[in-house]
Amino acid sequence: MHTQNVSVEHLQCFPWQVGQWRQLVSQFRQQRLGHAFLLCGSPGLGKYSFAEKFAQFLLCKQPDQYACGNCSGCHLWAANNHPDLLRITPEESGKNIKIDQVRAMVDFISKTAQRTGYKIVIIAPAEALNKAAANALLKSLEEPSGKVIFFLISHQPGILPATILSRCQRLNFLADAESALWLSEQLKESAQLDAHLLLKISEYAPLQALALVNSRYLDLRNQLLQHLLGVAQGTASLLTPVAGFLKQDLLKWTEAFISLLTDLLRLKLQADKTWLVNQDCLPDLQKISQHCNFYSLLELLTKLISARQWLLNAQIHLNNQLLVESLLIYFQQAVSS
Repeated sequence: MHTQNVSVEHLQCFPWQVGQWRQLVSQFRQQRLGHAFLLCGSPGLGKYSFAEKFAQFLLCKQPDQYACGNCSGCHLWAANNHPDLLRITPEESGKNIKIDQVRAMVDFISKTAQRTGYKIVIIAPAEALNKAAANALLKSLEEPSGKVIFFLISHQPGILPATILSRCQRLNFLADAESALWLSEQLKESAQLDAHLLLKISEYAPLQALALVNSRYLDLRNQLLQHLLGVAQGTASLLTPVAGFLKQDLLKWTEAFISLLTDLLRLKLQADKTWLVNQDCLPDLQKISQHCNFYSLLELLTKLISARQWLLNAQIHLNNQLLVESLLIYFQQAVSS
């Protein structure tokens, strides 16, 4: 077996998760660890990573505050080959978790653990469970067998069945001051980037903020902003950059549009400038807002939110060019009203 040690950073939780980690370790030490945990919070807070690392902790032969990273259990986990760990996710992105997957899970937990005694199931995202799958899971949550631990990951716990919510111990994840320090450390080679600004743009989700940097989101946002400014001032051709926009990640493009438009609405309402998300864009946003009609912006925001939902739904086939062009036309109407 390959015996290279796992690095310490791959064993530890993120800094903003320390409280939840200590809570579970304390339960473990006192032999009163719950059988089902619901990990809640926005995307980009590392909930899945937390579940994976605590699964490794439970499967480790000699854990301390974290898994040791050296034992056979840790190496099986690192190789995604541990026989007592089952991960359940949608078979296709954007689709549901099916009842057949939960039936396979029931068979998995019915068998004796092969290693340390724990059997662990990670389900992500929990809201992807279809009704039949959720009902089948509920039976296992109601009657836990042996040392089985469930981790359900959820970005939207409010849409989960109340029966599932009531049988899980809830762990809420939020960013804190440590998240800004962590992000600053990750950005040390990009000193010109502001960690606090990125956190605000990402709705205070540190991993999402880092992903924005890696995906060049700020470049995309700035290109869109300059085009909107040109349209508002009558110096830019409305549809000329559409071909370039279509080469971008359209979901991120739409989210950037939503973010900028929301700030324009805040300016129209004369909100405190500290409420703005894109504070580094304030001068250009102020110039655009002078040309905008509030109610037309509000109508456009509704259309953008719908467009975002369509893009998230893998089952809807869109004419991307028509979508981008129509959203830009609606913006032109908002600045012409």
